[in-house]
Amino acid sequence: APVGVHAADLPGGMHAYWGILHSHSSYSDGAGPPLLAFATGRANGLHFLALTDHDGWLTADEWSDLGAQAAAATLPGEFVALRGYEYSHPTDGHITVWNTEAFASRDDPQYDTLPEFYAWLAAQPDALAEFNHPFDGSDFDDFAYDPTVASRIVLLEVGNGSEDYAQYYTFEEQWMQALAAGWRVAPTNNSDSENAYWGADTAHRTGLVAPSLTQADLLDAIRARRAFATEDSNLALALRSGEAWMGSVISATTTLTFTVNAVDLDPVSEPITLTLYDRTLPVASATFVASPVEWTVTVAGAPGHFYWTRAVQADGDVAQTAPLWTEGTPTPDPILLNEMLPAPNAVDWDGDGTADYQDEWIELYNAGNTTVGLGGWTLEDGSGATYSIPLGVALSPGGYLVLFWRETGLALNNDADTVTLRRPDGSTADSYHYGGSDYNVALCRLPDGEGDWLDGCDPTPGGPNRALPAPGPVETSVFGARHMPWGSWVKLRGQVTVPPGVFSPRTGYLQDETGGIKVYLPDEPNLWANLGDWVEVTGHTQQYHGELEVRVSARQDLRWLGPGDPVPPLPIGTGVMVEPYEGTLVLLSGRAVDFERGGHFWADDGSGWARIYLDPDAGINRPWLEVGQPVQVVGVVSQYTDEEPPVGGYRLMPRYPFDLVVSQPPAEAGFEWPTLLPETGER
Repeated sequence: APVGVHAADLPGGMHAYWGILHSHSSYSDGAGPPLLAFATGRANGLHFLALTDHDGWLTADEWSDLGAQAAAATLPGEFVALRGYEYSHPTDGHITVWNTEAFASRDDPQYDTLPEFYAWLAAQPDALAEFNHPFDGSDFDDFAYDPTVASRIVLLEVGNGSEDYAQYYTFEEQWMQALAAGWRVAPTNNSDSENAYWGADTAHRTGLVAPSLTQADLLDAIRARRAFATEDSNLALALRSGEAWMGSVISATTTLTFTVNAVDLDPVSEPITLTLYDRTLPVASATFVASPVEWTVTVAGAPGHFYWTRAVQADGDVAQTAPLWTEGTPTPDPILLNEMLPAPNAVDWDGDGTADYQDEWIELYNAGNTTVGLGGWTLEDGSGATYSIPLGVALSPGGYLVLFWRETGLALNNDADTVTLRRPDGSTADSYHYGGSDYNVALCRLPDGEGDWLDGCDPTPGGPNRALPAPGPVETSVFGARHMPWGSWVKLRGQVTVPPGVFSPRTGYLQDETGGIKVYLPDEPNLWANLGDWVEVTGHTQQYHGELEVRVSARQDLRWLGPGDPVPPLPIGTGVMVEPYEGTLVLLSGRAVDFERGGHFWADDGSGWARIYLDPDAGINRPWLEVGQPVQVVGVVSQYTDEEPPVGGYRLMPRYPFDLVVSQPPAEAGFEWPTLLPETGER
């Protein structure tokens, strides 16, 4: 008798039995003869065990003996042994077949293609079959639906406990694909044993719901798809709607009521969470702390849908029921490609803390009036790379889903690419080919989900699409310009803090109430203005050796607004000369702490060292200084990241000789300077 395993009682005189429908003996690549396999499986607590040796290894005599051994090992009410075989095509996939008098081998030229095998299977009136471990590239022609064998292929392996396939233990995604393609297949979870431990090598089990433990009743359960898959060897899970058991087809009424039964035969049952799915959309969920569980839930119904339950125990073990299908044809879900950004630049779109080329994204949109589960939908780029959306992801009506490169692994080409959205059945829901993309310019539909594609959109991930504003610069502050992507076209107003000709003929600085910025002028004479003048500049932002600047391309892009008083410098500490002060006119007071060739030196007020850079074009000679001597410096904060020798970083650049003083500054400086305390250097 089975060791320590009993059937789980279910409503209506039904019982749940646990076993394995896919395993091997030494008639192919297993580790022992059928007699040993059946005896071991029974001793290890299985209610049923099917030996399904590979077709290419089986001989006619072994096939006949396997049937005899299964008949001899079967004891109604205690243990059922089944004979089957595994059609093992190297590229089309593996299919287990039971309840036939003969077998067809892929080594036979008559059956070496999937259509030929399907034709043979359709001719076997009592045959039952299962899609096994559907790996990518070995998935039965992408589960192309064949109505001639739809009543024969009734199961699909969502789990396989073989140690060889441990990393592929779940095939829920492929199950959803098969169901979406039209196959009515119930889930199983088998061991695929190729060792001598049938029933002991894994806790994965296939569950069958039947009135009794006989071969006829178990085959009827398989045929009716009254099956469940479980990673817990004694967890039973069943789904009903009224008198209809899982595996049935029911009427598509406005509302549907389902009952889920969960029975855990462990001495101490563990908490379990049950989730009811409408196709791939979770529609109800509840957690229970003790077994047995009977959960009744009512949800909206729809024609052509399927409903199933997923259970997750506290230890992480997962189980799935067979679906209940509704009559009719489903309405296509209007999920569409809506927006994409192939060429991000200097903006951290995905929020991972790094702004780089991997901040690409693709946005989906639900143009319908019902929530859609997107589990099993796939995105594909022009290279053939694909991303499958996980089970449980849903999109509400009028909602957006933004998928970033770091999540999908899809790298869109800047010059040209094709993005395709496919439904779980593999059919194309939407596709778009673009011929090029500018930095931080999105491609989008206008209006959302229904309009034509535009190649000049303002990026709006997760929000309504909009076209780029009419060509023209963005009027902003210095602070605003610093927070826009490089290459932005901006218009700024401010006062001149460094006229051109101080550091170089074509560079200067302006400043507003939010900060300062470097300006690079066109190569034309008599441009710019005097110290303190108000000006307006229009140009594109760019970086030069790490420092942000506005590049003005034409004379008319610089406009004089009027005279003004010189901008007073902002007092700051020597240790805070960092990014927020770049381009700003500041005042540092401290003591000289180190010197460089070329006249440059370092000062410190106790908060950190600051580098004082004496630009050769400014004509400033460093006065006589000794280590520890107080010094006051006015200048703009600049950045040069690849200076040779490698010093670089932020530095303070005085403009005029009177910006650098060791004692009180001359009166003509025009400012009231704070005085250094004699010992601390503090103001």
